[in-house]
Amino acid sequence: MCGADVSHGPADEPVRTERTSSASLPDDDGDLMFRQGSLRVLRQSAAVVVRCGEAARIVIDDADTLKSVLQAFVRADDAAALQVLDSVGLVVARAILERRAGRFHMHAGLVVDAGGGVGTLVAGRSGAGKTTTTLALMAAGATLAGDDVAFVRVVDDVVRVAALRRPLHVGEATASMFQGLLPAARAGGQSLMGKHIVDVAADAADADADTGADVPVGLVVFPSIADGEVTTARRMSLADVLQHLLEASAMVSWPHLAGTQGHLDALGRLARVRSVAVVLGKDALTRPAAITEAISSAIDRG
Repeated sequence: MCGADVSHGPADEPVRTERTSSASLPDDDGDLMFRQGSLRVLRQSAAVVVRCGEAARIVIDDADTLKSVLQAFVRADDAAALQVLDSVGLVVARAILERRAGRFHMHAGLVVDAGGGVGTLVAGRSGAGKTTTTLALMAAGATLAGDDVAFVRVVDDVVRVAALRRPLHVGEATASMFQGLLPAARAGGQSLMGKHIVDVAADAADADADTGADVPVGLVVFPSIADGEVTTARRMSLADVLQHLLEASAMVSWPHLAGTQGHLDALGRLARVRSVAVVLGKDALTRPAAITEAISSAIDRG
C-alpha cells in the first residue's frame, strides 16, 4: 500500500514523501552517522537512511533536495509507526535536506513580535521548559511560528530563522497554566513522550501565512527549570551562549555529513545575538507573566 505524505514546514518547501507500507522493513547496513535509542542514521553508498527501529525508515539520495519526493517505508497497519515517521523520521530528514540548503537545525521554538517581525528563539534540550516559555511569550503578545524545531542561516551577516510548523506537545502542568490561550488537545492524541498534542501551530500558520518564513532573530532565550520559588533571568556571556547553542543543535559533528563549518559559522554568529538564560521557578506555575517579566528585567539590566 502506497501513499503520499507532506510534513508541516516553513515557507513553501514541504518535505514530500512517497510512503510504502509492508509487513516488515528491509535490513539496513552502512556507516553509522548517529544513534539515539531506536533512531539510527546510516551512510550508504549514495544515500542516507534514517531508521526508526522496526517502525519506519526514510531513504535520502545524495541528489535529493527540499523539492524532491523521498521514499519512506512504514510497518503496515500500525498507527504508532506513522507517528514515529511524522514526529521523528520526517524531522530528521527535513534537517538533513535543510542543511544541504545552508540552513541548520536548532532544537528550539520561535515566536515573532507583533510589531517589527523580529523573532525570539527559545532554545534548549527536551524538558528544559521551552514550550512553557514559548507560551508565556505568546501570552504577552508574540505570535507562534513553531515549537521545538527551527532552522538557522546567516544572510548578509544577519541571523534568520525559519520554524517547522508542527502542533505543540504540552505537558499536563503547562496545559493547566495556559487554559485560556490553548485550544483543546487533539482527541485521543498523545506524543511519544505522553504529552498533549495541541494544534495551535497550524492555527497560527492559517492566520498569518508568513509566520514560519525566515525572520531576523533579536533575542535568544535558554530556559531551565529549578526548585526555586521565584523565576529569575540573566544575560549570558559569549562562551556560555556558544555552549548552550551546541547542546541545542543536531548534526554539528555527524560524520559523513557535509556542512560542519557552515553550521559552526551560523552558531558563532547567533551567539552574538542578545541572549538570556531564564530559570523557571514555582511562581511561573501560577503566574506565567513572571517568565516574561524576568526576561525583560535581564535585558534592561544589560
